[in-house]
Amino acid sequence: MPDLLGNLLTDKKDDTKNVTFFRSILGIFVVFLFLGLLAGYFISRSYYKPNNLNQADSKDLNNVSFSSYEGIVTYVDPQLYPEDKIKFALMDSSGNEIILLRAKDQKLEVSEGHLVQVSGKKQKLFSTKGEYLLVESLVVKNATN
Repeated sequence: MPDLLGNLLTDKKDDTKNVTFFRSILGIFVVFLFLGLLAGYFISRSYYKPNNLNQADSKDLNNVSFSSYEGIVTYVDPQLYPEDKIKFALMDSSGNEIILLRAKDQKLEVSEGHLVQVSGKKQKLFSTKGEYLLVESLVVKNATN
């Protein structure tokens, strides 16, 4: 292979063809190198954009407090709080509501009707005055706890 390239470079009769060939290869290399660097720059910048929060999560994130409660998870009609997407509440043993609950995953659906300890960020309701707990961790209690 090096002999073939050497023959191409030393061949005197096709000297102009060889020079234009290598210049075109070098030009194509430089163009694609520039395009690759440019694409890499814009792709890496897209990774550093902040995530878009939905309307219920984006309100006043600075006034958030971390809290922990214990009680029984019960289902609440989601039409009572349509803008906040609240489906569950935490009740004490006598059936009084402690706090409304919301989670980004299925942990509340799985633990419905069980005695739990929930912790998360307390946030204000969008539709009415009051607060709900955005549940980050949930521990199911049993008789031995």
